[in-house]
Amino acid sequence: MLERIFNSEIFIVDEGPHLIHSFCLAERQEGKIKLLVLLNDEMNENASPSDIELLNKIADFKDYHLAREEVVVLNLAHQTVSLKQLTKEFSSPNILCFGISPSEIGLQIEARSNQPVQFCGVNFIFTSTLQQISRDEKLKKQFFLEALKPMFSLPNQS
Repeated sequence: MLERIFNSEIFIVDEGPHLIHSFCLAERQEGKIKLLVLLNDEMNENASPSDIELLNKIADFKDYHLAREEVVVLNLAHQTVSLKQLTKEFSSPNILCFGISPSEIGLQIEARSNQPVQFCGVNFIFTSTLQQISRDEKLKKQFFLEALKPMFSLPNQS
C-alpha cells in the first residue's frame, strides 16, 4: 500500500529534463546498472581518488557479482535529484547512500545506518561517508558485513 501512495500524484511537480551528472567506475556498456552509489562530497566534482579506490574494491568483490561497468556514482553535493528521477534514469535495484539521508532524495522513511531496507522494489543502504568508513576499521567491518553482504542477498538484487 505504501508503494501505491508513494507513486500516486497528489499534485504535479515539474521535475523537468534535468541533466543528472554521474560517472561509471569503468566504461559503461549497454546493460543494467546493478548498483547506484550516491555520495555527498563537497570537495570533489565526482569523488576523491581514495573514495573511487574503495568503490572499485566493492565492485571487484566476487561475492557481490558486480562489474565496475555496472556501478554508477552520483555526487549529490553539487546537484539535487529525487528518488523518482534516480529510478527513472538508472533503474538500479540497489542504491548505496554514503552520507546521504533518505529525505535528501525525497524518501520519507526511517532507515538506520548500515541496515538494508527495501522500498518500491529497490534495496537501499544509508551509511556514513566513504571517508568515515575508510578511517574507521570497526565501521568498515560493520558496513561490509552488516550492510553490503545482506544487500546482495536480498531479493531483486541483480
